Amino acid sequence: MKFGRRTLLKFASLAVVSAHPKAFASEPTSALYDVIIVGGGGAGLSAAAHLAAGGKRVLLLEKTKEIGGSTKIASGQWAASGTKLQKLLEIEDSEELFVKDMMDVGEGFNSEALVKSFVAQSSKELAWIEARGVSPTSIMANAGMSVPRAHFFNPEDLIRVYRTECDKLGVRIETENPVIRLEKNSAGVVDTVIIKKGRSEYKVRAKDGIVLATGGFGRNVRMLRKYSPTSSKATPLCAEGCTGDGIILAQSLGADLDNMSFVKPTYGFLTYPENLNAKSSSFYAGGIVVNQEGFRFVRENASYKEIGEAALQQSNGKSFIILDERARKLALRTDPREKDYMADPTDIKHGFSANNLRDLAVKSGINPENLERTVKQYNETAPNGTDSLGRDTLTFKFGKPFALLTPPFIALPATSALLTTYCGLCINEKMQVLDVFEKPIPGLYAIGEIAAGIHGKNAMSGSGFAKAFCMGSLVANSLLNGTNANP
Repeated sequence: MKFGRRTLLKFASLAVVSAHPKAFASEPTSALYDVIIVGGGGAGLSAAAHLAAGGKRVLLLEKTKEIGGSTKIASGQWAASGTKLQKLLEIEDSEELFVKDMMDVGEGFNSEALVKSFVAQSSKELAWIEARGVSPTSIMANAGMSVPRAHFFNPEDLIRVYRTECDKLGVRIETENPVIRLEKNSAGVVDTVIIKKGRSEYKVRAKDGIVLATGGFGRNVRMLRKYSPTSSKATPLCAEGCTGDGIILAQSLGADLDNMSFVKPTYGFLTYPENLNAKSSSFYAGGIVVNQEGFRFVRENASYKEIGEAALQQSNGKSFIILDERARKLALRTDPREKDYMADPTDIKHGFSANNLRDLAVKSGINPENLERTVKQYNETAPNGTDSLGRDTLTFKFGKPFALLTPPFIALPATSALLTTYCGLCINEKMQVLDVFEKPIPGLYAIGEIAAGIHGKNAMSGSGFAKAFCMGSLVANSLLNGTNANP
């Protein structure tokens, strides 16, 4: 039997595919999809699922071995208003209040148009998840919220929901396929990704658009030192793949950046300074924050990002959350996760307890005289609104400070960690990446942590987690409704 040249080449390509299934060796350089998504975290999976549901042929590329990104290791707080759980618990909330809180927390440096788009989508996307059998386990008011709207999920459950949808709808997901370049066609439209696999490079094209969902740059020390030197001292707890790749790719095509100076670490991670395995927000339940010298250095009702940055500027980056029994009990009521390490006031995990402040200071290595003096001054001033650092509420908006008088007293050694960078590429309400002239770069979109504009100077708790999935559905809406690569 004789074989023609074309037949032999076909067999040869099939052999390569069998040996290297993720190398794209079987596809010609003109391999075409409707949409290519770069990054397999919550944002990328959401975009892929919703686009595929709309009939698009989707390729999702992830550079690491597993999908999930930083979403997989997040706390699972989803900020949303008007939800089924809020209505069940008779919590009065509204999109208008949600938007106002977001703008207040961001101090007006966020885009109101983007905030409104996110807020409107958040409850819709949460309902979409609930329709697939996954519901929030609890709800609470957290940093930046006027009312309880932090809905708690197990992040792994959400990854599973979106991955199941992707698999059912035929999304092609390829791990260990890093994108090293983006290219424009002759019409100036970004339509090609170049994938590096070993020593080889492969080109794949997208007819409608390329979506960057690569996360932030919390593990890129060079970028951190450039944009936020203090944050470079924080312990990175974001996904290993958060190295700023997407930002660099987009910048090579003229993309503009925004909010880069607002990168801040998150405060409250325990077991200082390494092997972080617990987080406490008990400073929002009446606790105060002191340095090793025993002095307060920040108002405790500030954003956890502001507190996080201030903490890293202390001696050796060390600080402590100081509680009394009243504050401990309030912390347990407002956040059940606190029970993991201080359910028993006499047996504090990752911290210390004592019946008086002096003994507490000795145990924890804080200057005893200064700690006693600091707590005395706080007790005399904060409850009547004359606190020297300006603390007039417990959390961002509500709760009245009270004196720390009731033993046992607790000291939690705490540090700051970098979970997310909350800034990056400028985008519009259609999720299109903007150039330095504020014009959309045809064919290029950005969603999730890589995109700036929603948070501004600070971030409301739960907004980063929810944002990823919501922006995925928002970019899908744009691409399905005619916002495509054509200039």
